[in-house]
Amino acid sequence: MNTTTMNGTLFARMVRNGAANLNKSRTIVNDLNVFPIPDGDTGDNMYMTMDSGSVAVKDFADLTLEETSSKVARGMLLGARGNSGVILSRIFAGIAKGFLGNGVADVNAVAKAFACGVDESYGAVSVPVEGTILTVYKDAVAYANSRIHEDSTLEEYFEDFLEELRRSLDRTPELLAVLKEAGVVDSGGAGFVYIAEGMRLALDGTELETAEAKSEGGSKAIDTSTFTENSVLEFGYCTEFLLRLQSCKINVDEFDEKVLIDYLNSVGESVVAFRDGSIVKVHVHTMKPGEILNYCQRFGEFLTLKMENMMLQHHATTIQNAFEVKPRKPHKKYGIVTVASGNGIKDTFTSLGADVVIDGGQSMNPSAEDFVEAFES
Repeated sequence: MNTTTMNGTLFARMVRNGAANLNKSRTIVNDLNVFPIPDGDTGDNMYMTMDSGSVAVKDFADLTLEETSSKVARGMLLGARGNSGVILSRIFAGIAKGFLGNGVADVNAVAKAFACGVDESYGAVSVPVEGTILTVYKDAVAYANSRIHEDSTLEEYFEDFLEELRRSLDRTPELLAVLKEAGVVDSGGAGFVYIAEGMRLALDGTELETAEAKSEGGSKAIDTSTFTENSVLEFGYCTEFLLRLQSCKINVDEFDEKVLIDYLNSVGESVVAFRDGSIVKVHVHTMKPGEILNYCQRFGEFLTLKMENMMLQHHATTIQNAFEVKPRKPHKKYGIVTVASGNGIKDTFTSLGADVVIDGGQSMNPSAEDFVEAFES
């Protein structure tokens, strides 16, 4: 197919496909989760966020692209969960901003909207960390946008977008030490790759089956044995809420979310906060959630509130999936592998700059597997 324009119906189908494709692999994404806290729920959180956007347009037909993307963004705002989920919702909020005034969009307009997603997502994070979903999305948008030509199709754009998503994802361990130490790529970035793969399939007319179950994570029993009367709170609480600003408490029009964000940074970490009209979305990791709730209630009342002890979320993850990578040295343009027998000649090769010296043994005939292991190291 050679699709040159995107309308509301196509965008809704792409969002639905993105959620469905992520749902199939969200346990893989969960197992990659080591940053900012290894709580194993990134895949669940991103799926719930995407699904909320998809459900928001499920019962609507013949909407313009502007209307559809706005409803998707609103649904994701209300349903966003977790650090990666909130960032994901801001990516789509930026895309919706980019589509304002567009009933349909050509490739150039899509590229512009995707670039707005970069600005919006970075703007929502108090301290952006490279090597995360932020980087992966930003790199992919920059590459795909640079490849547009006069006759570009949406299929070509998304192929370029996916190509760089995967490359950037593979680079995340070089940007974030905790990923390199664990031998994994970023979980949020991996989740976005699955989303984009599903969106790309929609351009070919493929409609993936949408799961009815809302959340695997919601059905899991809480293992209270991991936090006993003798435990010490180490990770704090993952605290999320939607706050409706109230005119009986403040002048809503004059509310400055930057003041709130500064306060959140003073008492917590992993702060992602933004305002959408009279609603403020907050995600923060903190040791004292009560203080934050009391502070925020000065400005309004809570629409939703979720608070979880991250000691219960934290678990040792066994990584066995398609995105697994091994800890590695920084990339070099060339690597040198030699074969030698005897410690003296091995030391000589090493001193001359050989990266790996394979022990040739008496026959000086190492196996193909020896070479493969050397190349991968």
